[in-house]
Amino acid sequence: MEPRSYNPAQGLRCGAAGTALLSRLDASEPEPGPRAARWILFAILLVAAAMRIAGAFDDLRFSYHGDEMHFMKRAMALGTGDLNPHWFHKPGLIFYLLAFCFGLYYLAGSLFGRFDSPEEFGAHFLADTTTFTLIGRMMIVAFGVATVYVVYRLGRRALRSESAGLGAAAVAALRSPTVGGSQPVKADVLPAVLNAPASLFYLGSREGARLRPLVFAGLAAGAAMGTKYYGVILLPGFCLAEVGRRFTHPGTTWKAGFGRAVLVFACFIGGFFITSPYNFLDSTWGRQMGDRALQASGIKEAQTEWDPDNDVTFERGPGAVAGASEHLAGRVVDPLALGWVLSALAALGLLACLARRRWRPYAWHVTWPLVSFWAMATTMGAYHTNWRHLNAVFPLLCTLLAPGVLLAARAALPARWTPAAVLLVPLALAAPSALTAVKNNAASWPVDSRTVAYHWIIDTLPSDARMLVDEYGPILQPDRNALERQLGRLEGLPSGEAFTTHQRMRIDLLMRYPPPEARDIDELAHPWWLPKEATDEEIRGTFHDRDM
Repeated sequence: MEPRSYNPAQGLRCGAAGTALLSRLDASEPEPGPRAARWILFAILLVAAAMRIAGAFDDLRFSYHGDEMHFMKRAMALGTGDLNPHWFHKPGLIFYLLAFCFGLYYLAGSLFGRFDSPEEFGAHFLADTTTFTLIGRMMIVAFGVATVYVVYRLGRRALRSESAGLGAAAVAALRSPTVGGSQPVKADVLPAVLNAPASLFYLGSREGARLRPLVFAGLAAGAAMGTKYYGVILLPGFCLAEVGRRFTHPGTTWKAGFGRAVLVFACFIGGFFITSPYNFLDSTWGRQMGDRALQASGIKEAQTEWDPDNDVTFERGPGAVAGASEHLAGRVVDPLALGWVLSALAALGLLACLARRRWRPYAWHVTWPLVSFWAMATTMGAYHTNWRHLNAVFPLLCTLLAPGVLLAARAALPARWTPAAVLLVPLALAAPSALTAVKNNAASWPVDSRTVAYHWIIDTLPSDARMLVDEYGPILQPDRNALERQLGRLEGLPSGEAFTTHQRMRIDLLMRYPPPEARDIDELAHPWWLPKEATDEEIRGTFHDRDM
């Protein structure tokens, strides 16, 4: 039953045909039984796990995924006792989760005599990252499968329909944002697995005056912010809905609504702090975000920027909003994301939620995060959005598909067929993306050419041969000669900083525990975030480049 505290606006005005359709839309529809629903959900989760695991062994023993080794190195650096990541382009939760999993690996290895000391464990990571990469990827796979389950729970709870939950879960199980984002060691799928429970808790807080669901919703949304900064998208809707609570919950005063808004905001900040404390304790992030916000608002003159992921040159600020909006729309309808048909169904589903009295509160709950995501993606993150970034809103978009299908099915099918349509239509439309994911998994199974080159070098070239190695080439470990040259370069850099401290520790560990296949190498590195090659003076002349 609809909670009595709600006082939704009257239905949308329309003609006789529209009135009849809305009447059918408001009618209850048959649902699959609990036993059948459990088996369908089990099958969906099984397929989701299989699709993610099948691509999780790509390139082992090496890692050629962007950011993957970067995240693992920063997680291992936390094991030195310095819990500050010293890098705030991403929040810290993924580093702490990886460090925890690696810590379990160390404890198990120590228990069975594999590691005699933390130093030997660190040297093991530097020499062979196979186990570390697999641990990290399995952690992400687990979060990816969990995302499918929480999307099911959100769809079922929000729309009060078992079929809607199963249809949403099927799309989350098969589409690229959740499949591709659930394989490499990256943070892209983490906001999805946290935003959905935050929405579930918040929906519970709207059913009465209890504060506990509101507290949990704020904490979960803050934790989502601790994984990727666009986790903040739920907060504006939470606060606005609480301030306006007197309109939806008769008897609520302005003071009470404002107090609840303050509470959810405080819990959000608390969740963010718990999961990524150094965003608050280190001033670096505040300077970075403040400078970007001033440029995005037009208060500070923006310099011409280049986004390396999408190869777009632009000036950040209000003038970029129109072009960035077009870019964002293109990413949403990209076949790797929702595609045109599923996007149209999601839009139709939002209209259906607005039209159906018992779904209308959820429609507004979905609308505010979508608006917030658009605002961030066209200002602070202009032209940077890719299909994997849609995980922030993907759970909400998946839940809108069922109402869209239902609206179409009610107009064309008997009522007894609508539950099957709500499940099977999204499943059929998600199938092409699933096929692409299967092909991508199969393409990852052959040995990478860089790995072939690595083995050729080890088997063919003299062990004392000096080699120049490009960072996009085979991954080789430095021997003592190479390490002594690196140590000489390190002496010329400022001491006491996080980079030089950890590099000195790395060189010391590799000298104490030499990798068996080490070679005398000189390594080239590329400032990939710049549109063209820059001099050392130019790179050291800006805070952003020094940070990178």
